[in-house]
Amino acid sequence: MHAMTEPAALSIEQWQNHIAAWKDSGNTQANYCQQHGLVPHTFWYWKKKLSAISAPSARPSPAPFIPVAVVDEPAPARAKQNACNAAQSITTAISVHIGNGNGCRIDLLPGFDPATLRQALAVLRD
Repeated sequence: MHAMTEPAALSIEQWQNHIAAWKDSGNTQANYCQQHGLVPHTFWYWKKKLSAISAPSARPSPAPFIPVAVVDEPAPARAKQNACNAAQSITTAISVHIGNGNGCRIDLLPGFDPATLRQALAVLRD
């Protein structure tokens, strides 16, 4: 049984070796320290310090950059997209509000589609 006085100053490598040996030993920290003449509090300090050094950072690593190529759409594709956007704005120019037995209200904005209004009215009449 060794006394609880540690040698002058152990190197980081020596502490790493002690901690690795303790993990492999299956002993408690107190028993390991007693067997090797180490002060338990100092052992705990170095175990914590070395685990903080070897542990990966708590901050997430930045996402890798993904190369992106910007390509201008051909003119026909842009024209088709603009036509779709225009059609959507026409169809949203009609708004139908139905109350609880108190009738309904139809809001028409400039550019509404008369054919869509006729279909909406036909559905409301049924």
